[in-house]
Amino acid sequence: MKTLIDMLTNHWGWGLLTIAVLAWYCTITIFVAYKGARDIKEMLRNLARDHAKNEVHK
Repeated sequence: MKTLIDMLTNHWGWGLLTIAVLAWYCTITIFVAYKGARDIKEMLRNLARDHAKNEVHK
């Protein structure tokens, strides 16, 4: 923890850049996970609908 505090006080530019990059990375990761889960849910719903439609026509 001391090295983190030293970095933020002695090299505040690098510390700020590191925090900004970590925040950006976390935001993008959460966004991609959310969109991916939504797409998978929609894909499974479409597969179930198509399967049910095919069962009726047999």
